Amino acid sequence: MAPKKLTYETPIMVKLEPAEKRRLKVQVAREGTDISKLVRRLLREYLDRAEHDAPGDRVVERMANTATTGLTTDEIMALTRVE
Repeated sequence: MAPKKLTYETPIMVKLEPAEKRRLKVQVAREGTDISKLVRRLLREYLDRAEHDAPGDRVVERMANTATTGLTTDEIMALTRVE
């Protein structure tokens, strides 16, 4: 059986932990909006960030400033040059 095609009108059910629900309610009160609008906005922002992140960005960010070789940047660059 083929999966059901989602449209804008198709409701999507999401099960949240109690702590997540509390955080959403606090944010709703802070922004003076309703929960549906807030969830849509947060999901849209998350998806926008995910689309623009290159697959290896997070790996590179985690590895930044973790070298333990004792080599300087110039020494590393010299090793990668083809002469």
